[in-house]
Amino acid sequence: MRLELVGLNHRTAPVELRERLAFREEKLGEALARLRAEFGADEAVILSTCNRVEVYAAGDPERLSPAPLMAFLAGFNAVDPVALRPHLYFHSGRAVVRHLFAVATSVDSMVVGEPQILGQVKQAYLVAAEHGATGKVLNSLFQAAIKVGKAVRARTPIGVGRVSVSSVAVELAESIFGGLASRTVLVLGGGDMAEQALLHLLESGATTALVANRTFERAQALAERHGGEAIPYERLEERLPGADVVIVSTAAPHYVLTRDQLRDALRRRRNAPLLVIDIAVPRNVDPAAAELENVFLYDIDDLEAVVSRNREERERAITDAFALIERHAAAFVEQLGIFAVEPLIVRLDEHAARLRNAEVERLLARLDHLPEADKEAIRQAAARLVNKLLHDPKVALRRAAANGRHQGLAHLLAELFPLDDGDGGGASA
Repeated sequence: MRLELVGLNHRTAPVELRERLAFREEKLGEALARLRAEFGADEAVILSTCNRVEVYAAGDPERLSPAPLMAFLAGFNAVDPVALRPHLYFHSGRAVVRHLFAVATSVDSMVVGEPQILGQVKQAYLVAAEHGATGKVLNSLFQAAIKVGKAVRARTPIGVGRVSVSSVAVELAESIFGGLASRTVLVLGGGDMAEQALLHLLESGATTALVANRTFERAQALAERHGGEAIPYERLEERLPGADVVIVSTAAPHYVLTRDQLRDALRRRRNAPLLVIDIAVPRNVDPAAAELENVFLYDIDDLEAVVSRNREERERAITDAFALIERHAAAFVEQLGIFAVEPLIVRLDEHAARLRNAEVERLLARLDHLPEADKEAIRQAAARLVNKLLHDPKVALRRAAANGRHQGLAHLLAELFPLDDGDGGGASA
């Protein structure tokens, strides 16, 4: 079975492209089903966040390759494949393992050490598993990635300090206003990113925090947990002019703040500066609003400068994290290699069992006078003999697989025995 990854992230593609490829939660079931039915993936997981879209797949080497996965990404999201290709990265076998471990530990994130990505990796895996899209290879891979992500956070200082996208957004607000004391901030959204932003705003001294969401109960619960004020969504335009900083992070696939809304808010503010930070993908704020004088609009890609400073401060933690990643990746690749020969070993056992059973039953037909207990003893003796004969070849095959040197032995074994079709080529490492 082959292991493949096709994806793009904040380093390879601008937000304008990432938002076109982002998978809405309600579409993931359909997308996973199409991957398996039409694009050669026996197993599949789709990881779609504000900073990356990645397709992980395991399947028959004869059917699975990077090209159909790229075709899936382009076709499902109606993006020109020629325009998409330069922004994609492709990994196979052990490179997929290293990449996913780097993602889960956040060393591949825009904000190194941010905690949300581990939960997003876990959620992507659980969704795929719930839709029956995972199997032995991807179950093991994603479970290992989650363990590695936890280990790196526990054993290195990678998560110390401000490391989330929302905290970087607040840092930007502080740098523009010279502090948030006496400032009114508005968080538009009700998810984890919105809540993190609200927490960091309050920690930074904001005196008034407003929370708005299409579901008022969610905004109310969020505001009550952290001492903010929930406002009904239909009163958003009324309260918008009172905000100095607006942080937007909703799951809406469209703009929830338009240029006209912000222009009207600015007029009612008598042109006092308004900072708007859009950390959603797809973007929730019309980019044309940046043309308005005294509206300072930043999207998630604009946070890169702040992120770069954070990365420099965490270089030592990144080095330690990569050491852990390499060690765990090597262990998993060894396991992956063993996966590769298990189908061949199963066929070898089945072939031997058929020969053994046929010969034993032929013998027992001539010894029908024996008691049933003696017949069963003969069957068990024959089984032990065959198992002992096959033990050393199977151990040698698994040992070679663990070191990535199994292909020659697998082909030789398949030639020596008339096994069922297939060469035992499991998950390529």
